[in-house]
Amino acid sequence: MTFVTLHIGLGTFRPVDVEDLTKHKMDSENFIVGPEAVKLVNQALDSKQRVCAIGTTSMRALESAVSANNRLKEREGWTDKFIFPRMNSRFAAPWLLISISPSPRC
Repeated sequence: MTFVTLHIGLGTFRPVDVEDLTKHKMDSENFIVGPEAVKLVNQALDSKQRVCAIGTTSMRALESAVSANNRLKEREGWTDKFIFPRMNSRFAAPWLLISISPSPRC
């Protein structure tokens, strides 16, 4: 187990008001994926193990730190990625996600 950081803002809790979820706009939020997370995740990917993110916040940080060759890289920056059902074919790496949604409309 390892940790990533995403400093969420009020935009995380803004209601989705579009039918096409690909059109929903997220506010940018600061995240950190450090060296320990990079090492453990890439080792898991190398050995064909799955990586499980606990919560969409963690998933947003991980997805925002994946390189073009689907390797996790150390990164600190801003992300506006929006994680929603049925987008699994768009994930950059083979993640699993455990999440509960606080909104009855999600």
